Amino acid sequence: MRKSDYGEIVGMAVDTIRSNKLRSALTVLGIVIGVAVVIGMSSVVRALNDNVTDSITSLGSNLIFAFHIEPLTFGHLKEEMRTRKELTIDDYEAIAQLPHVKAASVGVRFQRAEFGVGSYVVKYGSRKVKNTLLEGDSASWKDVFDLQIASGRWFTSSDEERRAPVILVGADAAEELFQNEDAIGKELNIDGELFTVIGVAAKVKSAFAG
Repeated sequence: MRKSDYGEIVGMAVDTIRSNKLRSALTVLGIVIGVAVVIGMSSVVRALNDNVTDSITSLGSNLIFAFHIEPLTFGHLKEEMRTRKELTIDDYEAIAQLPHVKAASVGVRFQRAEFGVGSYVVKYGSRKVKNTLLEGDSASWKDVFDLQIASGRWFTSSDEERRAPVILVGADAAEELFQNEDAIGKELNIDGELFTVIGVAAKVKSAFAG
C-alpha cells in the first residue's frame, strides 16, 4: 500500500463520520460506556479482594481450623460425615501440646449455618437482638485470634475453671442492646440464663461490609 493511500483512507473515514453523525456518536458512547463499566468492575473486584484479604488477615496468621461437621453443609449429610468421631477436649489438649503449635483454642458455636445466623435471642431490659450467634470458647481464644477489645477484658482461665457466667459481646449486638450506655457489668438474659458482660469487641472488618 502506498503512502498516499493512507491519507485517502483517513479522509474516507472522516467523511463517513461526518455524514453519519448520530451513528458515530452512538458508537463512541457505546465504547465509552463499555470501557467505563470494565474499569468500574475492575475497581469493585479489586476492592472486594482487598477486603477479603483484610478479613482473613484479621483472623490471625497461620491458622488451622478443625470441624466435626463442615461449617457450610446443605441438605443431607454424607455417610462419611455422619459417622465421623466427634472432636473432644482431649483432642484439643493433644493438639495444644504439639511442639510446632504456638496456641490452640476450642469452642462450640450455636448457629444456623445454612443461613449464616444464630438461633438465640439476647435480652437486656426491654431491648433484644434476635438470631444472635452464641459461641463458647476456651480462655486461650485470645491467643489464637486477633479480635480487638473496645472496652472491658477477655475472660481468663480462672473464669473458665469456675464456669463463671461471663460474656463478651460483639460490637453490633452491644450497639443495639446498650446504645449509649456502658455495657460492662450489665446482665444479659439468654434463654433464661443471666450472663455478666465483661467486654465488648471492636468492630471487625467484613468483605461485604456486614
